[in-house]
Amino acid sequence: YGVVGITLLKEYPDLDITFIDINSRAIKLTKKNLTLYDLKGNIIQSNIFEKVTSKFDVILTNPPYSAGRDVCFDFIKQSYDKLLENGSLQLVCRRQKGGDVLEAKMQEIFGNVEVIGQKSGFRVYKSVKFTKN
Repeated sequence: YGVVGITLLKEYPDLDITFIDINSRAIKLTKKNLTLYDLKGNIIQSNIFEKVTSKFDVILTNPPYSAGRDVCFDFIKQSYDKLLENGSLQLVCRRQKGGDVLEAKMQEIFGNVEVIGQKSGFRVYKSVKFTKN
């Protein structure tokens, strides 16, 4: 329902944020929340990046781990192509609920990964798309 993007927009209203979700209810609630807080954002209903043409500086996600490992792996793979050079994928996940596996996949796809935050069993993993030589 857009909580991360809305929180960022409340603090930094000039950000250009795109909200993407496959779930129509999540899209509806994101629109409702943007209106409630009088904020602007781009909203796209899409299966991962299927309907997305833009590239991004940062992709933030709480991946749908309950949808299965393959969906999360596809998200990580597709994120690489949707990032600008030096852009980052930042992903939050419970370490005990698949975080280690997603961390390994980020390392495989990006060639780097670091834990930039952790609390209450959750970790925020970050990978950067560096120029390949």
